[in-house]
Amino acid sequence: MSNDDLSLWRAVISQAFADAATTGMRRETVLERSDARHWLTTPSQDFHEVCAFADLEPSQVRTLAIKHIAEADADTKGENRGHLRGRVGRLITDANGKSLTVAQWAERLGIAENTIAHRLRKGLPIEQVLAPRFEKVRAHA
Repeated sequence: MSNDDLSLWRAVISQAFADAATTGMRRETVLERSDARHWLTTPSQDFHEVCAFADLEPSQVRTLAIKHIAEADADTKGENRGHLRGRVGRLITDANGKSLTVAQWAERLGIAENTIAHRLRKGLPIEQVLAPRFEKVRAHA
């Protein structure tokens, strides 16, 4: 399998992690979060095949997903009280499977920690969360 294929399948898993941790309350967002959490935490042939294509061990991905979801839920509870407690220590995994904290990504990429945290709260795809700059698509009237 080529590196491009490997990156693609790891991006599928990364997007599921991002969807599972999103905090939006729109109906679509809630459904995406629920679907991602179910996919990541419930044994299925599809999950095992994606992990195999990504060259990742399904049980390790599942264990990391459960931890990631718990941290996201703890972060959400902190945000509901007006805090970002726990956000800085949260691990974020990119499309290549590299996991760093918000502070580590910020230092590595030259992005402010609060910018990364804001992008996470908005539920942006991991590629946009970790992008130094990205163009917003705006509808023209």
